[in-house]
Amino acid sequence: MAVPSAPVQLMGVRFASSLRIVLAAGVALLVYAAGIVQVNKTPVDLGPETLEVALPPELQVFLAMGDRYLAANIETFRALVLTINEQDQTTLRVLSEVQKSASTLNPAHEDNYYIAQAVLPWNGLVEPTQFIESRAMDARSWDFLPGFFHAFNRYYFERDANGGAEILLRVADRLDQKEQEGVIGMAALWREKGEDPQLAINLIRAMQQNSRSQKLKASLQVRIDRLQGLIDLREAAAKFAARHGRAPASLDELVASGELQHLPQDPLGIGYGLDEKGQPVLLRPKNRVMLPR
Repeated sequence: MAVPSAPVQLMGVRFASSLRIVLAAGVALLVYAAGIVQVNKTPVDLGPETLEVALPPELQVFLAMGDRYLAANIETFRALVLTINEQDQTTLRVLSEVQKSASTLNPAHEDNYYIAQAVLPWNGLVEPTQFIESRAMDARSWDFLPGFFHAFNRYYFERDANGGAEILLRVADRLDQKEQEGVIGMAALWREKGEDPQLAINLIRAMQQNSRSQKLKASLQVRIDRLQGLIDLREAAAKFAARHGRAPASLDELVASGELQHLPQDPLGIGYGLDEKGQPVLLRPKNRVMLPR
């Protein structure tokens, strides 16, 4: 049997590529047509978009015609355009699964690890964030940022200053010499100060300045304002303890004693509370369970 010439082989490759595009377009057209029919049958809901299901990574690859990187891009795009109801924990949990799937498909996806850090851990979803950041840290050996996020989460949310400092030092060699010195100093600061919401604010502000999305910047500003309220409460609680020799029994005592004119308003509407030691803390959405920070 004669071997096809190079032009014939090239034509075959082009045909296969074209066929794949046509098939993908056909699938998209069928999905679009089905969507039009469904839209005509369904009342319009202009409320915020929510996620109700996270598809398994294998099915996502199939729907993306076998391209796992395209599938990862699609999942990350879903996360990026989602309008998040901050107190809708079901939506947030599904969002975390969507982003974990994107990480499974392409752990090096930059937008995925960045969006995960901006949204998930501040809503109590630390474990999926760490899954995403750890995989990105390993896949992007040139990139300091996912390792830094992974280290920060270990330090701040998981309350492991030494563990966070160790991760930070492990990825420090991805920076130049001068920046490495700053990272070493930061690791020492973490070990010395323990948890500090001001460090969290500094991180969020840095993310805010580097974000291209105005929507994401606005969401991050809400988190800054919420943490600033926590700082104000902790400063007032420290003054109260110094004057009365005990921790406040309630947040209202900080107003009654004159330490605060009024309690700070949580921009998320979730609120603040006291831990067992009388230290002001953030509350978790809906069930009002105290967050680590």
